[in-house]
Parts: sequence; structure tokens; C-alpha cells
Amino acid sequence: RAWELSRISLGAQHPDTLKSMGTYSRALGKLNRMEEACELGRQLWEQQVTALGEKHPATLASMRSYCALLAQRGQLQEATDLRFRLWRIRKAAQGEDHPDTLRSMGTYSISLGELGRLKEAAELDEKLFEMQRKVLGKKHPDTLLTLRNYGLSLAAIGQKKDSADIKLKLWELQKSAQGEEHPETLVAMASYCDAMADLGHMEEALELGLKVWTRRRALLGEQHPDTLSSIARYS
Repeated sequence: RAWELSRISLGAQHPDTLKSMGTYSRALGKLNRMEEACELGRQLWEQQVTALGEKHPATLASMRSYCALLAQRGQLQEATDLRFRLWRIRKAAQGEDHPDTLRSMGTYSISLGELGRLKEAAELDEKLFEMQRKVLGKKHPDTLLTLRNYGLSLAAIGQKKDSADIKLKLWELQKSAQGEEHPETLVAMASYCDAMADLGHMEEALELGLKVWTRRRALLGEQHPDTLSSIARYS
């Protein structure tokens, strides 16, 4: 293994050794050997804190990867706690408005939602969207992703009208940014269609559902999972 060879020849703290260690940890995760992957990910992060400092970009990248492994393993509380810490470190190291800091804020919000802390997630998504809109622009992919998550969080806490308004806004932004026929635009359109149905606006929901199905059939083909999902909803 490259990691072992590098450790023997270069030493455990050498940057190339640590890089190989991270690659091996991610490979273990892909093989679903989660206990080993998490343990190695933790060791890598702790070694980089010692060797490079907690605010070094490589250390922060390893911390992010370790969080993802914990979440993949189902240790959601640990992953959430560590993602909050990562967000705070990035704010101190790179500033509140840095794209990486904003991305860490978004990941923490997702973790809150996975824990069922939906009101907190919705409040954080609202703040994050406003920050990303100013820093990145309202049509940036990260901004659109946050808006999508915000709409879902609002729906999950029962704010159906607010959720529908956000989903309409997302659909309109996706159309403007990527065009009416783009797959992501159609995802946003389908989400707004669902929101209309949840509000009892069935005539509008059926009309939108037919459009989504027709466009997906033309763009993706009749047997594509998204097309089949659309016809199932419409029927």
C-alpha cells in the first residue's frame, strides 16, 4: 500500500504520507469498511492538527472528510458536532463570507435536518441564502442548493405556503440560470408542483406535472427514472 510505503520511507508526519493516508481512508469508505475508514480518518485529522495546525487547509479538508465518514456510518450527532466546529474554525481562519466557510455552514445545516432539528436548519438556511446571494450571486450553484434545502426545511416544519414561495423562486432562478429544459430546472419545477399539490391547488399541480413529464420524456427518454417518477406523480 502506498500509505505504508510512504510512512516507512518518508515518515508518518510527511505531507505525502498524510495525503496517502487520506486516500486510503476514503477508499475504505467506498468499500463500506466504515469502522476502519472512520478510525483512519480520525487519526489523519489529529496528526495534521499536530503537524500543521487546526486551521491549515489540509487539516480542514481532512476534518471535512472525517465528518462525512461519520455521517455515512450513521454517527449523526458526532458528525453534526464536528461540522459545527469546522464551520467555526473556518470562520476564524478564512472569514465569515469565504465560500468554504459558507459551504461548511450549509453542511452543518444539512446535519441539523438529519437530526430532526428542522426549525434550526430552516433558520440557518435562510441566513445562508442571504449571505451566498450577496457573496456568490443568486444564480450560483451553492446559492441555489441552499435555496432548495431551505424550501424542503420549511415544508418539513409545516410552513407549506412559505415553502411553495421558495420553491417557485428556485424554479424561476434555475430557469434564468440554466434554461427551461435543464434537468435541475425540471427538478425545481417538479418540487414546486408538489408544493402546489400540498396546498390543495390541484389544477395547477396537474398542469405543471404534465409539463414536467412531457419535458423529461423529450429530454431524458421514457424509461429514465426521473421521467417515470413524473408520470407516477401525474397519474
